Amino acid sequence: MTDRRAALEAALKRLPVLPDGEAKLQRALDRLETLADADQPISDIAFRLTGKAAAKRELKTLVRDARTLDAEALGLRIRSMHAPAIKALADVGFTRMPGGRAAAAAAAVADVGSVPTNAGRGRSQARNRANVVAAQLVIDFATLTGIRPTQKPVQGLTDRVFAILGIELRDKANSTESIVREAIKAWSAREKL
Repeated sequence: MTDRRAALEAALKRLPVLPDGEAKLQRALDRLETLADADQPISDIAFRLTGKAAAKRELKTLVRDARTLDAEALGLRIRSMHAPAIKALADVGFTRMPGGRAAAAAAAVADVGSVPTNAGRGRSQARNRANVVAAQLVIDFATLTGIRPTQKPVQGLTDRVFAILGIELRDKANSTESIVREAIKAWSAREKL
């Protein structure tokens, strides 16, 4: 277990995790590591939101090219994908870089059906990495605890995870508080559907 994964696990275990939550906790850790690989350089499109069609294209291209790319190129390709495609890979369990066949298989079954058609259009991209991680933390909070996410506990978790991942927000407009508020609002809207 890496130091980062151990720190993320300690942060998540501060939550009142449900008794049957160990498997969910491990999946949450896998998703966080996939979504926020702070140790690796990422392209300028990584973690940006995108619509369903673009996410499907990225996964289709990954299926086509994964077997021919070397490990370094494959890792760079995945780290530079848009947020919905990266999350779809994480959701089917692809969280490590075992090789092209595993990446192709994961991309072939990855589902982006819940991605809105027009996600991310006209949106500022300056804080997308923070937005993606915060949105996942809100979902993980609800899944692990069975409690409706609220600002104070989710913000505490988000502050800890951002510190571990090296995500820094420098101004009030891009504060953790505003990002968490938006993520909770989005989660609540999805829950009402």
